[in-house]
Amino acid sequence: MLVAANDDDLDAQEREALHAAMDEAEQQLDAGQSLSEDELWNRLKAIRETQDSAASGSC
Repeated sequence: MLVAANDDDLDAQEREALHAAMDEAEQQLDAGQSLSEDELWNRLKAIRETQDSAASGSC
């Protein structure tokens, strides 16, 4: 049995945005718009490196 917990600290607007993002992701998967695990990690690393560079002031 699965018990739903509503203790995520999201307000109604945040929860609505989360559900909309999940719906969009599901539609993208259904349309074949997905990434390999390697591509996903490469993109996430690039984002982190960009953020780290911006935070340190070296662009």
